[in-house]
Amino acid sequence: MEHKIGWVGLFLMVAGCGSGSGTTPPTVPALSQSAPVSKTVSFEPGWPDDLKSIAQSLKLNATLKGKDSLGKAAGSLGPVEAEAKGNVFQFVFTSVPSELVDAAIITVELFNPVAGLNSDCQKVGRVTQTVTFADNKGTFLVSPGAFDLSMDCDGDGISNLKEFVVETKPNDSVAAVPATPVEIVPVVIPDIDGDGRIDPEDNCPVISNFNQQNSDGDELGDLCDCKPLDENIYSTAVDEPDVLGFDSNCDGIDGNKTEAIFVSLHATSDNNPGSLDAPLKTLSAAVEKAEKEGKAIYVGAGTYSLNGISFSKGIRVYGGYQTFGLDPSFSVRRATSSEPQFDTVLKRDGEDVTLMLQDTSGDFVFDGFHFVNASTEKDSVVGARTIVVKNAHATISNSRIDGSALGTRTTAVAILETVASASDVVLKNNILDAGLGDDASTGVLVDTADAVEISNNVIHGGSGRFATGIVVVGASPRILNNTIDAVSHFSSPQLSTSQALIFENALNLTLTGNILVTGVSANQYGMGCVGMEPVDASRINANVLAVIPPDTDAVKSVSCLGEFDYVAADGLLLGRQTAESNFDFTGNALEDLLSDSQYQNQGAPR
Repeated sequence: MEHKIGWVGLFLMVAGCGSGSGTTPPTVPALSQSAPVSKTVSFEPGWPDDLKSIAQSLKLNATLKGKDSLGKAAGSLGPVEAEAKGNVFQFVFTSVPSELVDAAIITVELFNPVAGLNSDCQKVGRVTQTVTFADNKGTFLVSPGAFDLSMDCDGDGISNLKEFVVETKPNDSVAAVPATPVEIVPVVIPDIDGDGRIDPEDNCPVISNFNQQNSDGDELGDLCDCKPLDENIYSTAVDEPDVLGFDSNCDGIDGNKTEAIFVSLHATSDNNPGSLDAPLKTLSAAVEKAEKEGKAIYVGAGTYSLNGISFSKGIRVYGGYQTFGLDPSFSVRRATSSEPQFDTVLKRDGEDVTLMLQDTSGDFVFDGFHFVNASTEKDSVVGARTIVVKNAHATISNSRIDGSALGTRTTAVAILETVASASDVVLKNNILDAGLGDDASTGVLVDTADAVEISNNVIHGGSGRFATGIVVVGASPRILNNTIDAVSHFSSPQLSTSQALIFENALNLTLTGNILVTGVSANQYGMGCVGMEPVDASRINANVLAVIPPDTDAVKSVSCLGEFDYVAADGLLLGRQTAESNFDFTGNALEDLLSDSQYQNQGAPR
């Protein structure tokens, strides 16, 4: 269910009817909620052949995603770990809202707990099915062919199951064949540099160093170490591009130049190899090459078109580099915020969406870009959206993301329609502006997408008549340490509504360490909830609600039962629960908030 007008428009039309007038705000429609219940799912798998041998060692987690009585999606519950009962596995979901209908989507993920591997690489299977409950109990019967075993954490085309789990063993039922005598040849472990240390135990295997001197204690001995007195810098270090421009492997760039494809507007041709000395000219050529070779892409300063580029297989793309290819002798480094001349702009002309990641495989990283949307919007209902992530794995970080300055509805980032746990999206360390929508502007929309983290961003609600920082619909994201600024910039403030955070049916919402700010508009709502309340109020904590400049008619929060709460310091009323340890700021300027002692003691997110 892609969010169009629905919930936001409903809330604005009903709740935004004159709170600036000093009158009591109208009641917001809400579901009549009763006590939560427990639901038990019995999982009875028919194991695929590749899983049979390891089935007993697997760890199983399940998530539940349902709809309310009005047919609207709810955020997922879980994950819950299975309890094995013979060949049957039971998942018990506690604190399930009784308003959820008796049919829900259950997603079971299977992990092989191999030591030393992260959870992505331990994941070997997934199966999803709709289960109907009777007396709060449901059965999940699954055939061998229903399992998805395609997880591939390193993107090499070999599934985790094949690469890390399945072992070929002799068939004991085959009659033994007399063995042919085999000459035993001693295994000689090489010592290339002849210093008396075999190569696997030599911290400098190509240069003789019998004393193994290693002054900084890193992986390499002094004679092989490019920086022998700095433990963070050595030639074999992992060097991913970072905001500090730190070259940790001494190859002259922030990153790994042998594992990257370079792009520069100053390059001569796309027939170049894409090396540092001979970069490609267009991003489209780099994407095609990166998907084939499994390399990252490093992009120089300038403006690049995404027209004609369709992203299908996960790649890592980093912008903000100095222009390279002109003088290969200099050290290539990434830009800092004080160096706008190194800005790397991505745009797509004539389209409502600048970056579209939809139904893709693998993990995407976009880091260090300025995303621009100049669309006048072809679809006035959905509007112009700068970044859309739909059923895809993506991390978007250290970037500037601008919503369109044209059209009626604008959104900086939309994260849409994913089955619980099937998609991981991380939005971190960005500056977002929702743009100028004559009707509505939204910084971030999370719609029916649960595996989402929004952290350490500055999010501006834009200049629309209805300006909103974050909207959550039927999802359970983690929203951490953001500054969400919905102070109105609409041309007629007396006609505008500003909202920092609005959420509906966000059952597993985590909201911690954020600043939620409204101001100027006639109608202001710091935090508003509709539908079922989150199941755990303790996940909503350490947030600061502020109105700048102060406005006694502004509504700091609206509970999930339609009740209005003006004093966040007493705890945010969610419905049956109260979220403690949230704070109400009454100063005159955002700068005062950032230096406020109470805020500093709470952790000062940004």
